[in-house]
Amino acid sequence: MRYFFHIFSETVLADDTGTELPDLQIAEDEAVMMAGQILRDRRSGALWKGTPFRMQITDSPTPGHGQTFFTLHFTACEPGASDARKSQADNPCGNI
Repeated sequence: MRYFFHIFSETVLADDTGTELPDLQIAEDEAVMMAGQILRDRRSGALWKGTPFRMQITDSPTPGHGQTFFTLHFTACEPGASDARKSQADNPCGNI
């Protein structure tokens, strides 16, 4: 089966080619490895400013279409980086 690994952050990075994998468990392993590489490559930037990113794994090359198998969510928070005036939904880091 072909799995598509779409990235949502400040922009949407659509995986328009996908990866052929034997089953969902292998797709989960692949997603974790890919996310780890993305986190290593993005040591600074939006993630460390409280901008979450997520990876959505689907059966469609178009983000938001097809069946979503699972989604990985990532948010990095540093002490003092949050804004106490924002709601929890707008400020996933809370008041750390």
